[in-house]
Amino acid sequence: MLLGRGEVGFLRGVGYQHDAARHCPSEHREDSTKDHKGDEADQRIWDNGGGGRCACEPTPLDENFYKLVPMESPQKKPADTCIRRWLGGEWLRKREGWRREVEVAVGGDGSGGYVLG
Repeated sequence: MLLGRGEVGFLRGVGYQHDAARHCPSEHREDSTKDHKGDEADQRIWDNGGGGRCACEPTPLDENFYKLVPMESPQKKPADTCIRRWLGGEWLRKREGWRREVEVAVGGDGSGGYVLG
């Protein structure tokens, strides 16, 4: 907040979400650069950013994902939001043998099989 505009860096290739503020890197480089205007050096920096680093398209369920944290919350959770799928791997995994449809069929909210890695 105390830096000048020229001192602030924007990491276009990094996905971010905090409350309703979200940035998901563009799927295609040309989509993310078509409206950018700047000098040649600035354009080189802009063009070298990556694209396609988000694993899924955000949905309206993702807009309020912050309300679903912590994972232990009894609040009903969406099946597999973009954030959950993006976390995946070592950060968020499903319990071995767990199936969402079985949990929902017996009255669960379908999120009990997720564990933090």
